[in-house]
Amino acid sequence: MMVDPWIYREQLTLPKMIINGTNDPYWAQDALNMYWDDLKGEKYVCYVPNAGHGLRPEDKPNQKGTKMELFPNRAINCLSAFSRHQVEDKPMPKITWKHSDSEAGTAKLDINYTTKPLAYRIWMADSETRDFRKSKWEQTKDDGSKPSPAGVVTHMNKPDSGYRAWLADLDYEIGDLKYTLTTQLRILEPKGK
Repeated sequence: MMVDPWIYREQLTLPKMIINGTNDPYWAQDALNMYWDDLKGEKYVCYVPNAGHGLRPEDKPNQKGTKMELFPNRAINCLSAFSRHQVEDKPMPKITWKHSDSEAGTAKLDINYTTKPLAYRIWMADSETRDFRKSKWEQTKDDGSKPSPAGVVTHMNKPDSGYRAWLADLDYEIGDLKYTLTTQLRILEPKGK
């Protein structure tokens, strides 16, 4: 018998790490948005760009024309760092964010953190439909946003047609282990919708 852990969410206040592939064929890419706000206690997310359900990112096609699956370093480093923070009783960086629309008609992402990241990046993918399972995620060009010690605000243009998904990466380290945390992703509708 399977029991959905959702019914225990009030009791599950322990720290949580959610790791998702951006191209998971079994879940809608923005499924996390349906329950994230209702999770109790500390919570963190790490999306692995261009990775499916097994969290192995795909590389460019090899000589035979098939895509190579890479070792899931990002997922392993994130889970290892999360575990190390818990075992060593060292607090994880606190990150909060808010997706919204700016007055200029672009999408806006406000990120606040207690610890300035080593680096941050924006990832995006385009699709003709809201299905991003086969989309190629790419880092975007710098929009001129400069991280401060307390946060960063960044913007994304809405697509002329089709849909665009985007999220932010923030790099941290504990000891000699570097890892990445992300924001939730947001799917943007075309301009004028």
